[in-house]
Amino acid sequence: MKIVLDCILEPKFITKDYRNNILKMLKEEFTYKSLKQGYITKVNSIVDIVHNHINSNYNLNIKSLCDVELIDLKKDIELRDCNIIMIHNNGIFVNKFTIKILIPNNNTFEYSDNQCVYKEKTYKCGDKINIIIQDIRFEKNEYTCIGIFKD
Repeated sequence: MKIVLDCILEPKFITKDYRNNILKMLKEEFTYKSLKQGYITKVNSIVDIVHNHINSNYNLNIKSLCDVELIDLKKDIELRDCNIIMIHNNGIFVNKFTIKILIPNNNTFEYSDNQCVYKEKTYKCGDKINIIIQDIRFEKNEYTCIGIFKD
């Protein structure tokens, strides 16, 4: 997917390799970043520089059209290989990249000794599971989600 990303380039990085410097900065700033358009997992390349101007500090403000890998977080999307980070009586906390997801315990699994049993399979922290997103919240530039086990 192509989206416009902003960055500020200091004068010392305005060299013949300026595009590589911009790409490096964009990768550092936007990889695993939540945006309203979705969740960026990778910045692949710069397609075009659509706007630039020099600010009062002599830095170059740049808007670049970039090719990125983006997860369009929406209801009923499946996320595979989510990492279980905490198991509690009231739910399981998992993450995918840096997206935080809660699987509430609506009497769907049994909890004992930091483990849960779901459909006769035992899970513990560090295990990977597949989930389906049921609800999404985007606030303070981060996604938090409610999910269920993927059967």
